[in-house]
Amino acid sequence: MPERRRRSPQRINAHAARQNLAELMDRAHAGESFLLMKYDQPWAQLLPLDREGPDPLPRRQPGRLRRLGPLAQPRLLLER
Repeated sequence: MPERRRRSPQRINAHAARQNLAELMDRAHAGESFLLMKYDQPWAQLLPLDREGPDPLPRRQPGRLRRLGPLAQPRLLLER
């Protein structure tokens, strides 16, 4: 499998990132990466998602627990 070469991320200050967030998200979706700077220091990174991996969060399944029947002691859920 050929190795994908990533270019170094483009540096953008926080103010410019806030002003152009929608555009930066579209560009990240297209494969670019950005290093967000705050006070001239690297602060956060905006990267494209790995499209080949699994979903980042499990999908909700409404009613999944209902088939197990009522809870034996529902008051335990309210105790601290």
